[in-house]
Amino acid sequence: MVKHAGLNPSEHTSATISGQTRISRRGRPGLRSAAWRAVWGALRHNKVLLAKHAHLTGRDQNRLADGQARTACAATVLRWLWAVITTGQMWDARIAAGQIPAPRRTAAVTAAAAA
Repeated sequence: MVKHAGLNPSEHTSATISGQTRISRRGRPGLRSAAWRAVWGALRHNKVLLAKHAHLTGRDQNRLADGQARTACAATVLRWLWAVITTGQMWDARIAAGQIPAPRRTAAVTAAAAA
């Protein structure tokens, strides 16, 4: 889903030139825009997303700028949305934060997601 939105990292390099990694922008601009806008509101109210943003902008090595961190958070929101849709399970902050493992998908849920 992240690649479909064009939020996946894309490295621009050549034989002797090492370019900067940016988002690919090869996906759906409407989906990318919706995910980007969702992050602005979610950062105020979602503690898991706020902690991820704070970690990305506050770490000592490979610190991200605010816009880069928001883009990473937008990709995270799309991954959460995909997980909720395909598993049929409600969003759980403990799973999203990595505190507990995500439950395995059953055959019934897999068949329902394919339909």
